[in-house]
Order: sequence, then structure tokens, then C-alpha cells
Amino acid sequence: MYELYFVWACVWAFGGALFQDQLVDHRVEFTKWWSAEFKAVKFPSQGTVFDYYIETESKKFCHWSEMSAESEFHLDPELPLQATMVPTSETTRVRFFMDMLMDRRRPVMLIGNAGSGKTVLVQSKLSSLSEDYVVANVPFNFYTTSLMLQGRLVKIPEFL
Repeated sequence: MYELYFVWACVWAFGGALFQDQLVDHRVEFTKWWSAEFKAVKFPSQGTVFDYYIETESKKFCHWSEMSAESEFHLDPELPLQATMVPTSETTRVRFFMDMLMDRRRPVMLIGNAGSGKTVLVQSKLSSLSEDYVVANVPFNFYTTSLMLQGRLVKIPEFL
């Protein structure tokens, strides 16, 4: 059991920041390398090593889509479509790690292309926090400068 969790942690520690660029999907390349080098713990052969989590009761690898299937999706007609959180394998995976890091009081930074759902994921997480937390929203966009951020951060204590 320890080896299983250790291998899964190593995969995410060493390969979690990999991405797909125009020429190469680095996660696929990492999966090929990992599968060839480390044979003690076998990942399922479908997809990449990043497509699986360890189900706590069975201690077996399960696809992230199984966890996302447990989340019900309800379309709120009052919310704009771009603010709607759709549970997919990717959003479930990011939310899992975000929850885990925040539970352990570790910083979280999401990086991705425009439209990849970073803002919706963070807003969803922040709205689910208890009343023990105070949330200050500092919106960023392409034109945000460090001076603008500093000016906004100086004004935040006025609201607290």
C-alpha cells in the first residue's frame, strides 16, 4: 500500500507540471518513460499515468472520470455560461489537488490558457469555504500590471 501511494506521489511530483505543446504531449512521453522504467506498480494501460487516482477503499487505480461522474451537474439559468462549473476529469483532478493543498494550508497557483476554467474552479472552491474564511477577490486580466495589483492590495484592508 505504501509503495502504491509513493509511486502515485512520485508521478505527480515529477510529472504533474508537464503539458502538451504544439509538437509533443509531454505527459504521454512521461507515461511511456515511467512505464518502461518502473515496473513494480502497474498503472492501467489506457491513457496516461495522470488519468488515474487511488480509490481509498479498494486501493486501486481508478480513472478521474469515475470521480467526476459522482458530481451532479445542474445548469443554473441565472449564471452566465462562462461561470458554469462542469465536472470533467480535468476539473475533478484540479479540484482534488486544490482541496488537498488547501486542507494542508499550502499555497495554490493555477496556470493555464485563457478559457481553461481557472477562475471558475477557484470561485467554486472559495464559495464552498466556511464562514471562518474571508475572501477578497482581486481580478486579473491581460492588462493587469504589478502596480495595479499593489494598489488593490493596499485597499483590501479597508474592507476587512
